[in-house]
Amino acid sequence: MKPDAAPPTSARPTRAHRVTIANAFRTCPGARSLESDPEALLDRGEPVAGGRRANVLLSPREWGQPVRVRPGQRGGLLGPLLGARYATPTRPLRELALVEALHAEGVPVAAPVFAAAWRQGVGWRTSFATVEQEGALDLAAWLARAPDEGTRVTLAVSIARALRRVHDAGVVHGDLQIRNLLVDARSDPPTCTVIDFDRARRSTSVSAAARLREWMRLVRSCEKTGHARQLTPRVQAAALSAYCGGDRALRRALLGRLPREQARMRRHRLGWRIAEFFCRGAG
Repeated sequence: MKPDAAPPTSARPTRAHRVTIANAFRTCPGARSLESDPEALLDRGEPVAGGRRANVLLSPREWGQPVRVRPGQRGGLLGPLLGARYATPTRPLRELALVEALHAEGVPVAAPVFAAAWRQGVGWRTSFATVEQEGALDLAAWLARAPDEGTRVTLAVSIARALRRVHDAGVVHGDLQIRNLLVDARSDPPTCTVIDFDRARRSTSVSAAARLREWMRLVRSCEKTGHARQLTPRVQAAALSAYCGGDRALRRALLGRLPREQARMRRHRLGWRIAEFFCRGAG
């Protein structure tokens, strides 16, 4: 497997903006408007909820099907300070090249449509678009519906298999959290799609340590959003079994590193308590 994907073929840089359009959408009417003025095109979309910032839903008349645009928004400690501005325009363009390659390889990711960046002041604003998965919920919203344990076990298997495909493709997601997994609750059994690869990196293989860190990142996300009780031992066992399949060596490697990751988890919990204490004091 090649670690570096060939870039999508439609890339139009100008001094003011950068646009890359996935091959399957190059001839759509929306492509021409996007290449001339990406910011104006997004202004015509319908705001919808999603992620750290409202998403935009574009008309199927322009792209042949509904398209969801995710505006770039920084997270972490610097998020409130830097907001939606980036120093360079490259992050969404790299993400598009990666996601288009993964989609072509059959990895369960959302079908990419375009990536765009435009200069605003001293920085860049960015956006990344995928085909809208109508009726899909992020994992947080799905768990908020309080599904029974049997249904959660079924979805845990789907998530584990999706994540195994991502890792076997040589990709470390980098931000595997509860809102970056989409659940198609209309399918039986429910299926999972992995989204938001703007922090991802690809190499020839992913170590057991990196695989487990991604899993524990997802567990921490469930805890921070109040869904820890839904991760019952049965659900976790089903996820581990589905992820490893018949690979006993991988299972041993993951379990061997588990105590180290559990210690990291305890440190995170302590950090949350300290942060909550100071937040209450400031309030």
